[in-house]
Amino acid sequence: RDVTGVQTCALPISTIQDVFEHFTQLNVSDAMKHAQEFVYFYDSKGWMVGKNKMKIWKSAAGRWAINLPKGSNKPLIV
Repeated sequence: RDVTGVQTCALPISTIQDVFEHFTQLNVSDAMKHAQEFVYFYDSKGWMVGKNKMKIWKSAAGRWAINLPKGSNKPLIV
């Protein structure tokens, strides 16, 4: 685990800040909240998507952003 408390992995992602910046580029509202949810969710699953290791986190984050409920403060359920 790194200083942010997030388990390090082979993906080119080191902090919630990386995901926040990507969500900001995608115009995700409340980008920091959703970046934290994304990182904590996949960190808890060992960066697995189904039975496979995540290969491209930006693609997964983009999909996460597409699936966010519109106009809702409810957390995303994957």
